[in-house]
Parts: sequence; structure tokens; C-alpha cells
Amino acid sequence: ASYRRGWVAMGEDKATDPLEGVEVLSRKRLQALCHFELPSAPKWTMNKYIPPGPIGAAYIDSEGPIDAIMGPGGSGKTVASAWKGIKFALQRMPICRDGVVRCKGTVVRDNYRSLYRTTLQSWFDIFPPEMEEGLFSGGQDRPAVHQLRLSTVRNVGGVNVVVPVDLRVEFFAIADVNYELLFKSYETSYAWATEADGIDPMAIPFFYSRTSRYPRLELLPPGAQRARVAFVDFNPPDPEHPLYLACVRGSFREDFDESQEPRSINFFRQPSGLSDQAENRAGKSLSEYQAEMAVLHKDTARRMVEGRPGRQRSGLPVYDEDFDYDVHTAINLPIIKDLPLNIGMDQGGQGGSAGSPAAVFFQVLPIGQVRIYDEVVAEAGTGVERFLEQIVPLMTTRFADLPPGIHSCDPSGFYGGDKVYGTLAFAEIIQKALGHPLIPAPSNEWTPRRESLALIMGRTISTGVPKLIIDRRCKLLIKGLNGAYKYQRLHDGTYHPRPIKNREANAVEAAQYGVLGVFGLAGTINRLAQGSRPQASNVVQLRRQANSRRRAADFSVWDV
Repeated sequence: ASYRRGWVAMGEDKATDPLEGVEVLSRKRLQALCHFELPSAPKWTMNKYIPPGPIGAAYIDSEGPIDAIMGPGGSGKTVASAWKGIKFALQRMPICRDGVVRCKGTVVRDNYRSLYRTTLQSWFDIFPPEMEEGLFSGGQDRPAVHQLRLSTVRNVGGVNVVVPVDLRVEFFAIADVNYELLFKSYETSYAWATEADGIDPMAIPFFYSRTSRYPRLELLPPGAQRARVAFVDFNPPDPEHPLYLACVRGSFREDFDESQEPRSINFFRQPSGLSDQAENRAGKSLSEYQAEMAVLHKDTARRMVEGRPGRQRSGLPVYDEDFDYDVHTAINLPIIKDLPLNIGMDQGGQGGSAGSPAAVFFQVLPIGQVRIYDEVVAEAGTGVERFLEQIVPLMTTRFADLPPGIHSCDPSGFYGGDKVYGTLAFAEIIQKALGHPLIPAPSNEWTPRRESLALIMGRTISTGVPKLIIDRRCKLLIKGLNGAYKYQRLHDGTYHPRPIKNREANAVEAAQYGVLGVFGLAGTINRLAQGSRPQASNVVQLRRQANSRRRAADFSVWDV
């Protein structure tokens, strides 16, 4: 069969051929495998396809290295991905010496039943199995291959000419196979992981490494470069899913620092199906989303209707309805010169995170915006001296030119010293080492602490300007706000009244104490709740109020 030609030419070992057992299928047999009526004509054509919306269009146009799109059910992700691969073949792949564009696409998902019954249904809406001189091969619980002869217009020597395109698309299920072993010599042009939250996330960078290997270099003219891209589509998973975390982080590498290097994952997040900006309205109406919202379980509706990550399965996130990653985070947040630098601290001395102190560094702008620039969250078992060794270098380098502002911490950080023997408490050691007053936050009661952040996350300065913005280098703080700061689920189905103490919790609570230390407990919190826009004169008053509320009453933190 013709689907074998490329493998025979490459001398592939039959025992490790991922296409072993695939055969040309009749229309009747293919329909029995797919369990849906095979179309005889395309639902969309290359001249008439319209992207589901601006997010979907940007995803299709993006050139990787890895592009990912996440959105509610019915938002047009799968079809957009299919068109993305076609556009890649028609526009980005080089012309071979014989005047033909050759491209191989690789599609992976979790299992063959879903691949044949859902993925191929979307694919056949574009290319029915008997269209465009196509040859389709497959089998029961076997990969599938679709060979197509298309054409495109390219500028060759200053003249627009019609160029033939040989597109070969191979479909695999990889959830239950050792894909690294099976595909170790595999060659392709682009890779598409559909419903990607159901496969091993590390398969995505692996298949990216298989791209830019087809066609063979000897088929190309001198200097021609083989294009490459990998792309994924998925519905929102739970917030701790490694694929979602990688997309948010911008890389599958856990040590990736977006402030120091470019993202390798471009993340496209479609709006809620209930939103005025919802995508693919031609395919799914507002009333359909509203009906699902009324029927589905809350967590399912959150993911499939609103397009948001699900709840933590092991607990209830504290800021579940407050924090929005896209709204409340930024890359390389600019520091405001001459504006005081505030620090919030938590000594991290409870539960399994004992001895894991944390600090966050932030400014309050004259317009009232809180900007958190950095964090220090020590490993478990870190004493105050080692904690200072991590804080001081940051203050003497990145923040060296900023005047000191309010330094505040958990009031319990002032307990534990012994005046008789001359031993100092956690906060007293920090204060002495930094040479700047460290005040106790006005309260360590749970409700004021939670509301100190919830209130500013729920307000904006003006349209599109949030009251809280966090630099993405604050990884543990963001992870905590995004769900890791959570209430523990108890055996009776209820939740513990206080959050679990972990490193993420310490970062969040350092931010709580910092905000409370600056804004105080009463009047300024009320002002935040009203969404006011304080001008410069108001900020001066906020400083005076914070100063008057501190417990260490013999100095002015603004005059030091």
C-alpha cells in the first residue's frame, strides 16, 4: 500500500514501525470504526473557513515553537488546530527540488476510540476520506494515515505560481505506549496534540523534537530550511495539571524564568462561553452555554462553560473566585523609581512547612495600585539567619536605589524572644539585621488577612488596570493564588476553616501581612472595598494611617 512507501524508503525497522498493522480502509469499514456518518463533501473549505474568534485566529497564525489553546467546550479549538496544520503545510514548508511541497503532520491523543470517533470527525469535516485524491488507511485500535494532494500559490522568482502540496497526516494514540521508544527514529514536519490534557505532557516537547525532520534534506534545494511547530488544544483541567502549569509558566522546563529568556509555549486562552467575547458563536450559542451552566456540576461548568481551570481536587482554593492569572500578573513589571519599597513577611512556622519563612517586595503607586515585584520563599528547615542571606542580596541589588517603606510581618513573629537571656524573636532579628523598623501587621486574624488580598484583586483602578499586579517571577505566590493556597478537605466532605500551610501559603500570607501593614485594618480596607482611586495626596494619608496603627510606636517608618 502506498502509505508504506515513506517507511520503506527510510529503511525503518518493521518491528519498531509505529504504523504496523495499518491498511487501506473501505468507506464502509471506516464508517464502522468511526461510528458517525462520513461526509461526502467538506463542511469548510480553505477559501471559506473563518477562525472562531480573535484568540483562535492568533493561535492559527502563531509560529511556535509550541502553541497551546485552551477554552470552553465547543469553542472551535479542534477545527482551528486542524486548519493550523494545513496552513503550516501550505505556507511555511519549503518547495522541494522537483517543485513539490512535501509535509508530514503527526496527530496524537489519548486513545484510538476517541481518535476515530471525535478527532477524525472534525478532520473529515475539512477533508472527507475520498476527497482531493486522498487515500485513507487505518484499522481497529490502529493508527490512521491520510494522504492528500493539495495545491498552494507561492512566489517563485517574483512570479506567483501554483505549487502542488503532498500532505501526509498520521494519527496515533499514545496514552498506553512507550512513545519515546516507539517514535525514537520518527520524522515529521509538525505535531498536533489534541485533547492534550489526556496525555503525558512531556510527550509534547518530545514530539516537537521529532519535527523539522521531514522531508529529507537531499530533496530540498541548497539553503532551504524545514519549518517546524508543535501545537496543542485542550479544555481547562485542574489548576495543578502539569500541562496547564507548563502553559502558564511558558515552558515545560520547571526552571524556566520568563524574565530571562523567551517563552517556548505561546498560550492562547479563549473567553468564557458566557462572555460577550465568546468564540465560535456560529457553532455554539449563548443559550446553549447557559443551559449547560444550569445543568452541569459546578466544577464541570467552570471548565467547560466558563473556560477556567477546575477546582483543586484535594482541597478548596482560598482565592478561587478572586485571582485571574491573565489580569493579575505581568512579565518584567517596571519598578517605580524613588517610590518606597514595602516588604511583607511570614515566618512560616506552622505545620509541615515549619522553618520556611517568606517575604514579598512591593510598591503602592500614587494611583493606588499594588505592585508585587519579587518573593523569597525559603525551603523547609531554614532558620532566620539563612533567610536573611536570601533577602539581603535582593535588597542590595535589584532594589538598592529604592527608599525603604513599611516592613511588616505576622504579629506572632515578635513572640519567642527571651529578654532575660538576650535572645531575640524572628521579627526582632530581621529588624536588627536590615537596620529598618519591622512592624507587626494590624491583625493575624483569618478574615482580615484573606480580605486584604481579595478586596484588591476584585477592584480595578480604571478599565483594564487592576488594583493588584504581580511580576511572574513570583512563582510560588502566583501558584498559591492560583489554587495551591487551599483549605483541606475533611473526611465528612467539609473543609478545614484555615488553609493548609505550605510554601505557597507562606508566600501568600507574606503578601497578606504586607498589604495589611501598609493599608491598615479599618478605614483603608473600606476604601479599597469601594474601589476608590486615591491620588497622590491620598497615598500620603494612607502612609500616615499605616504609621499610626503600628504597634512599635517610637519611630516613623517614612522618616527613617
